[in-house]
Amino acid sequence: MTTPVEMATRRTGPGEALTTMLERHFRHLPVAEDNGKLLGILSIRNLLEWRVEDLSHELDALEQYVSNDGPGG
Repeated sequence: MTTPVEMATRRTGPGEALTTMLERHFRHLPVAEDNGKLLGILSIRNLLEWRVEDLSHELDALEQYVSNDGPGG
């Protein structure tokens, strides 16, 4: 484990956590309250699954937009 321990908080967004984990080569990131109380551990797998789902929704929306035959569908 690296020192000092880097942690996410409730205010850390999933994109920010994913960026941190990718840049620093972390597979897990502790999530803690401001007072240091541990809330849980975030896994890179959790974030990648979230990102795949997000991109799938975006792709569906773009496919629907492109397949419309003009303004108003």
